[in-house]
Amino acid sequence: MLLGVLLSQSACAEISVEQGLVDNEDPHPHEIFPGKVGIFSIPSAGHRLRVYVRCVLNGPAGPIKLIFQNFKPSGWAAEVSSFTLNNSPLEVDILGETEVQGKVASYFAFANDDPKRILWHQCYNRNADEQ
Repeated sequence: MLLGVLLSQSACAEISVEQGLVDNEDPHPHEIFPGKVGIFSIPSAGHRLRVYVRCVLNGPAGPIKLIFQNFKPSGWAAEVSSFTLNNSPLEVDILGETEVQGKVASYFAFANDDPKRILWHQCYNRNADEQ
């Protein structure tokens, strides 16, 4: 009996988290105007999801802030809260997991706090197992 309980506890500990996808991938670059925010929603269906999104950002623009709601970032996105773009494109990976908090939506966003310049972005889903 004890062996059965231990085996079932072990199986529960190894349950993997499903992959989540942003629902507004960019087939081509889009702009975020000065003082505006570009939001990438992650439908969570009421449970945790792993997310891997690659974004190509173009400027110059800045400062640019990363915003997260019900999303726990990892890697670069967890370490950087604000950055500035020069004339070179910047390719970034947004990795993390959604957090289940009732019916509050999960998303990440780029806030363009540049007073005059447009931030261009193109973001698309990647396979979370490739991170």
